Amino acid sequence: EIGCRGVECCIEREENGIVKCFVAKIEVRHNVSLQLWDDRSNGSWRLRYQLSEAVRTHPFLRWTQVGESADIILWLPSLAASPPSNLSLIDARHKLVILDEHDLPAPKGLRRVSNGYLAFFKRSFAVKRDGRLLDSQGSLYSLEPLPVVPFYSQYTNYRFFAFQYALSDAYLGKNFQVPTLWSHREYHIVCTLRVGRGQFQARARVLNWTRQAMLSDETLTGYAGEFDKGSRLDINLEYFELMRKAKIVVTTQPGEWDGDYRSMEAFSSGALVFADVALTHAPSPYPFVPGSHYIQFDPIQGNRNDFLQKLRYYLDRPQLAERIAANGFEHALKYHRSISRLDWILRSAFAEDIRGRALYSYNETARTIRDNTPRIIHGSKNNGRQGQKESEKKEVLDVAAISSLRIPLDRRYKQK
Repeated sequence: EIGCRGVECCIEREENGIVKCFVAKIEVRHNVSLQLWDDRSNGSWRLRYQLSEAVRTHPFLRWTQVGESADIILWLPSLAASPPSNLSLIDARHKLVILDEHDLPAPKGLRRVSNGYLAFFKRSFAVKRDGRLLDSQGSLYSLEPLPVVPFYSQYTNYRFFAFQYALSDAYLGKNFQVPTLWSHREYHIVCTLRVGRGQFQARARVLNWTRQAMLSDETLTGYAGEFDKGSRLDINLEYFELMRKAKIVVTTQPGEWDGDYRSMEAFSSGALVFADVALTHAPSPYPFVPGSHYIQFDPIQGNRNDFLQKLRYYLDRPQLAERIAANGFEHALKYHRSISRLDWILRSAFAEDIRGRALYSYNETARTIRDNTPRIIHGSKNNGRQGQKESEKKEVLDVAAISSLRIPLDRRYKQK
């Protein structure tokens, strides 16, 4: 049956009616009761929705309102300003899992619990400016020296990990129909990045590159610009429908932080995803592989020609693009749905508990991923951009240029 039910998600190929099913990766196979701590002080964002979806579909998870009977207590600082007040330090060490979904790298709530928690998961942990990591050298989990907020180096020995948002089943639409052939997709390129009023320079740059590609070729159809005014609480079905009509969806993380919704939203479309290098900043279980699941580009200044060449390359090779797009779509459904993300968070938390280590053995936990993250070097003299044209080095988007980008370039597909 078409749709997502439990671990299985069945999608109908729009062009031929063939149904293909994908089973989400889960490893927690014992009953777990969860309490979502809520002091009603905040409203939370989409993470609360994804957690509810995950518990509803996971065969071994259930909610409880009683903290004493919960195996795990989830605290979202975006939902509740204060941690659970009735937990003893011992109970917190074995039960409390903190999920911080705030923008920017400073962790919310960590100082309020001291060492009294089981695991802390942080979205948007990388220290960035205009799309570029600011560490000079070192592991992604020990950014040093730290020119912004010096806290990662002192927490690397703690139960502190990065996480990313998941793909919500609701992204797949009401009919769960996704066209896989480019001949059944109306638009060549869709890019709906928001540029704000100048605070999102990296996104403004990428949107500008996309518009340049469309304006340089009158045969290209698509949409480039802000599509709606929805918030993080909204799931706009028209927005997802637009992406499902695209052959290529271009997206990039904000220039100042990582961990957006848009990456998973793009993969849910079944289009060929163009995503920036920040998709690999926060190591995740079963990560997307550039060239196999999506096309990677660098959004920092001076990489326009490389981006445009990649667009042209895959537009001219539809069969290759279809294959990579299908790989990315299937990988997202198998490993990055809400049910898989919460399962990974829980098994990672259980692996941090002395009691849990004796009972269960898990793969791809947050600690194993963190400890195996390769060292990287940033801030080299040329930043890998030797041989740029002088005109590219001077590429600057001023306030007037950004204002013009706020007006969408809408080149609608026309039937012959």
